[in-house]
Amino acid sequence: MREDYSGKQINKAGEILLVSDTIKDEEKLSQAMAVMSFWRFSHEEHLEIALSTV
Repeated sequence: MREDYSGKQINKAGEILLVSDTIKDEEKLSQAMAVMSFWRFSHEEHLEIALSTV
């Protein structure tokens, strides 16, 4: 599963997840979670390196 999201899409997903009303819209919530999961997965190695150096 390789999808690319723009920075704008990632920021929008984060904003959606911050709004409590989003929970009512399962499709929006699911899409936002998919985008954020992709971001986290694609940065996992770099985040682990940063954490180990702190």
